[in-house]
Amino acid sequence: MRYLVALLMTAACVQAAAPATRVLYFVNQTGGDPASVQFDKNVRLVDTGSGPKIVLWDVPGVPRPYNMDALVDGSVVDAWYEEYRAAQAQLNKPAEQKLAENQYFELVKAVLTAIGDERKDLPATPKLSFQELNTLIETLSQTNLNAATLFSLKLLSTDALLKRFDTLWWDNAKYHDL
Repeated sequence: MRYLVALLMTAACVQAAAPATRVLYFVNQTGGDPASVQFDKNVRLVDTGSGPKIVLWDVPGVPRPYNMDALVDGSVVDAWYEEYRAAQAQLNKPAEQKLAENQYFELVKAVLTAIGDERKDLPATPKLSFQELNTLIETLSQTNLNAATLFSLKLLSTDALLKRFDTLWWDNAKYHDL
């Protein structure tokens, strides 16, 4: 939850997003926790007309940078920030959502196993298209209608549960180590 608060505070801060992102990157690179940064509480940036200036710095375990020029800028920071946000989004998912995502991927693997599809390159999160999954269920129904029906029902109910958390759950679904 505290990661989400840091992200929301970052988005809500009046400073430009780039300086705030650079601050979070600096904190991460110096061994601190980016989630501990609370803009306007323990870090404050002010636009001086010639660029942002750090006027408050009280981040536990992280030395104050000399000035904003000391902070890395550019695509490295942007790429890190996107990865950081994605990782925090995964961490902030409710346990029930994580379990349901795992169940969905296990069901897909079980369908593949049931029809004898032994893919060697299958990732932990087998994201098969809707059409491909339907084709697999149809293939299974030709040899075992009961199993195909059971898998279909389980996949549909798991999908419905996941849509309670996020209607676009598929875009950010991962297999979770629980």
